Amino acid sequence: SLPPVISDFITDFLFNRVDAQAFVYGMMHQGFYYSLFNDYDDNSKSCTANSLVEKVEKWNNPIPVNIWLTGHSLGGSLAQAFYARLIKIQSSLGKKIVVRDAVVFGSLTLGDLDFASSFHGMLNLKTNEHRTLWRIIGDDDVAARVPPRHLLKRFRQYVTKED
Repeated sequence: SLPPVISDFITDFLFNRVDAQAFVYGMMHQGFYYSLFNDYDDNSKSCTANSLVEKVEKWNNPIPVNIWLTGHSLGGSLAQAFYARLIKIQSSLGKKIVVRDAVVFGSLTLGDLDFASSFHGMLNLKTNEHRTLWRIIGDDDVAARVPPRHLLKRFRQYVTKED
């Protein structure tokens, strides 16, 4: 078995995708998908977002709980995926949870073009007008720029739906 750091590095750079529409949008990076939605075959089963709702309901606090998400590198990618999940199911979150912004640093590419455009479309709805995903990456951060723009045509099969 590989050491955890090397294993994470390999996971980050593999372009294997899975259909993520049951939980988020489009096709998503397999490693990130299974890290967050590991044991779930369909969206009727519980996931982290459902656990959050259950815990907030148990508090029985009349004041809504504000949720902001953040993370760096792998944590940033998982924060993006979790944020996308919360945005997708916001109507079932009730009035006790208010999803705010997400700020991620050095996160890797998470999904395909359908994932990005569907997520962007959800954030543009009037109900989401004050919600933003801030993805901050350094100019020299190679991992956050995979696949590189100058090779995008070569890697286009990763970001299209047809393959």
